[in-house]
Amino acid sequence: MEIGESKFNGSSGSSSLTRTGGQAANIDEVERLNKLASFQKKALAQALSC
Repeated sequence: MEIGESKFNGSSGSSSLTRTGGQAANIDEVERLNKLASFQKKALAQALSC
């Protein structure tokens, strides 16, 4: 499970960093992605435990 999560987080993180321009925007985007990834990990763990 951890391998899949790392792969997903890495791919979504790199694409967003290349998409945004300013450094401040990158920090906000990374923070947003971290929250999203945290939520997705919880949802994935719950789905797999059913």
